[in-house]
Amino acid sequence: MEKVHLNLDLPAETGTDAAELLRDPLVQQLLREQAIPERLVHQKPQRFASWLQNRSVCRGCQGLAQCRQKQTGIREGLHYDGNFLQDCLEFCPYLRQQRARRGHLEHYLICDLGEELKEVRFEAMDLSHEDRAYLNVLKQAMQACQNRQGLYLYGPMGAGKTYLAACAANQLAGQENSVVFAHCPAEMERLRSFRDEEARQELARLEGADFAVFDDIGAEEFNDRTRSLLLAVLDARLQDHKLTWFTSNHDLQTLQQHFLSAYDGQDQLPAMRILDRIRSLSRPVMLGGKNRRHPEQRKEQSV
Repeated sequence: MEKVHLNLDLPAETGTDAAELLRDPLVQQLLREQAIPERLVHQKPQRFASWLQNRSVCRGCQGLAQCRQKQTGIREGLHYDGNFLQDCLEFCPYLRQQRARRGHLEHYLICDLGEELKEVRFEAMDLSHEDRAYLNVLKQAMQACQNRQGLYLYGPMGAGKTYLAACAANQLAGQENSVVFAHCPAEMERLRSFRDEEARQELARLEGADFAVFDDIGAEEFNDRTRSLLLAVLDARLQDHKLTWFTSNHDLQTLQQHFLSAYDGQDQLPAMRILDRIRSLSRPVMLGGKNRRHPEQRKEQSV
């Protein structure tokens, strides 16, 4: 809810100039928007003065990053229901806009997206400097998202694989599908650190989400436990026909070599099974070209 009522109407107040309050543009706007009779300003001037003082903190604000309220984006409000004047807390317009933009995040079961990717959308992309090859991959990604088809997006670092997968994840979450966006190295580390019940719950999310992205697969440490967990998740998703995407710096051949490297001289069949599940869940699409990360992001990646 956008408003939380704090208390009901109080007795008449004294000591504040109601006439001065009535001349204030913000008070006039409040009275118009809620059809509040002017007599209430005369009866409860201190209530309106307190509201106005709090609201004045927002003057000139350009966004949540500049918010001077005690709680970012939350300010004092007054609500008139036709009978009683009530104090409440309310979201400012910037917070309401942010919540509207980020409402889809409620449908993420696991979200390893960075802040800069939580609102990205296909339709909002700037394509003015992109070449035909990139536009072709973008078209394939959008069609795969719309038609619920699995993809294995691979290519060099910074090409934009994670960005396209994030666009798909946000779009499907916005359509109220349950979504997992799991960065494989981080996810495997979490699973290793979880206790048994926590691990079972995490695996249930990975297996049951309507849409799952396994980001940067092939960058995780691959061992017996990693293999068994990944195989179990992918096998469950394949059996249940769950939409699954992957991003990787490896093509499928080098990904196979990555998996097999942990089984030198041992039974390699389990690793081959993982590759089989990936091939069954998705089709490979190569994304090459320039490094599309911002300079700041490239600097962070190199540290």
